[in-house]
Amino acid sequence: MGKNRLSTRLKALSLPLLGIAALGLTSCAQDGYDDDERWQSTVTNTQLASPSADDISITANADGSKTIISWPVVKGARGYHCVFTDVTDGTKVLKDSLIDGCTLTVDREEDSKYNFTITTLADTVVGNKDALTATSKDFTTLVATYATIPNGTDLAEYFNTTNPIPEGLTEDELCFDLEPGGNYTMSDIVDFGLHKVTLRSTVPSKQANVVFGENAKIKTCAQLSLKNIYFDMTNDANKFLQLSVHKDANEKGKVVLDDPILISGCYINDLKSTLFYDDNVAFAVKNFILKNTVVHFNTPTNTKTTMLHMKSTGSFIHITTIDKCTIWDENVNNSGFFMQYNGGRSNDVGWAKSDAAINISNSTFFNVVKKGKLGNYNQMNSLYTYTVRECIFVDCSSGHSAKQLMHNKSNLGTRAKYYNNTYWFDGADENAASDKADQSGTQVKGDPGFADPANGDFTVSGANQLDKKIGDPRWLK
Repeated sequence: MGKNRLSTRLKALSLPLLGIAALGLTSCAQDGYDDDERWQSTVTNTQLASPSADDISITANADGSKTIISWPVVKGARGYHCVFTDVTDGTKVLKDSLIDGCTLTVDREEDSKYNFTITTLADTVVGNKDALTATSKDFTTLVATYATIPNGTDLAEYFNTTNPIPEGLTEDELCFDLEPGGNYTMSDIVDFGLHKVTLRSTVPSKQANVVFGENAKIKTCAQLSLKNIYFDMTNDANKFLQLSVHKDANEKGKVVLDDPILISGCYINDLKSTLFYDDNVAFAVKNFILKNTVVHFNTPTNTKTTMLHMKSTGSFIHITTIDKCTIWDENVNNSGFFMQYNGGRSNDVGWAKSDAAINISNSTFFNVVKKGKLGNYNQMNSLYTYTVRECIFVDCSSGHSAKQLMHNKSNLGTRAKYYNNTYWFDGADENAASDKADQSGTQVKGDPGFADPANGDFTVSGANQLDKKIGDPRWLK
């Protein structure tokens, strides 16, 4: 931030700071200053400076959801002007605040780049002067890049032949960057095995493009993150992502994945088969996360296709999370399942049964298994808590979306946490309450009025849905 711009802003903010001056640096008392020092600074008639970048501490809280920014007390100050900016993809000011303490806590998003500036504001009553310049500090939540893959690369050739991941690098997350907006192919199966891999474009608005060949598929037996990529499946009839066996099963016969499988910021286009699948062996996956992603299925006509399929006896996912996504199918006759997990239980692998969950939020579903069922979970159906909020379901699951999502169950009490959802089937509202599924009394009725769903445009025009801001946010304009 330039000096002149900052000075102008500080002059405009001088009046609100008079109140802050009366308060003193109250939250800094915990940093070793007693009451006398807090109220009666010994620093007078002094030109103050902003804290140095080296003295600014930036840490994450225990669950990683917040960033805590702290700095040492500047004696003679009456407060600080702090600006917190997201610079991942352009410039977006997230917080512009006057702080009378020594700490600022802000939301923390993964894979983001930030800038923090701080300017010391003086206690002018005793003749001190504001800092002439702000201190700026950049930081990021991006995991460090392991390698950058050049534009135009065949990813199968890269990982299988020219640049295979060295054996033994299984403890650290290996981040492979694709060039933002770059064009790639995948001509064959890529199996990451036990390596923890992130494949990403570092600029969310510039997805890398990956065109699958007819034999392509991604496989893994460990943590995997796919971020900000457009996957073109037009030439491929295979499953998109499949688990592979590279380690022994536990005493219950389960191959256990404690680390998450994440698909975030992606567009998966023209997928004709399953999105996520096991490998004919019982897998226990702790977390499967689909976030800010569009999945366009084009399943074969008159087939029974399952979209998330833990097919093997005893396979299951402990927690499934779908957030800010659009999922749709061109096939109006799909009589399969959206999610089918074939048995197994959380306690088989030492995971708390009380944590088992299906969590779906702010997402849009169109024509998903229109003649089938959204959920079938065998043993896990008696453990899951179903949290579904601010979602739109149109022409899904034979007109019983809420009930079928819960394995065709009703009256689940506190295990069914539904809030502000639309269920619309063949031109009319579903009666989720009579199904004894969504009994929250919050069903948002009426046609959401998608702009052109047959061609993948789910822009909402329904007044009720716009008022409640439900569905995938990308379609709320």
